[in-house]
Amino acid sequence: MESGDGLILFVAGVDEPATWLAAGEGLSAMWLAATVKGLSLVPLSQVIEVEETRRALRADVLDGMGHPLILVRIGWQSISRSQIPRTSRRPVSDVLETA
Repeated sequence: MESGDGLILFVAGVDEPATWLAAGEGLSAMWLAATVKGLSLVPLSQVIEVEETRRALRADVLDGMGHPLILVRIGWQSISRSQIPRTSRRPVSDVLETA
């Protein structure tokens, strides 16, 4: 059976805080869209956090054309949400105050 997972790499032309923020915003939007479509999304940040693998990713995959910011695995869930038993939740009044 083939996997339905794919990898997405967020890349920027420069490596600076503004591009890190933009990548985070993009990741957030992608995560919400994936959730709506029933997809699983897993950020693989260790690849970027370890300088050696980050340099290798930039050299070997990007051929030096850009800076890797975050690697994401996305794919179909192997189980249906209906198979997962629901857990109890605290009442909203326990965690949110209104003014």
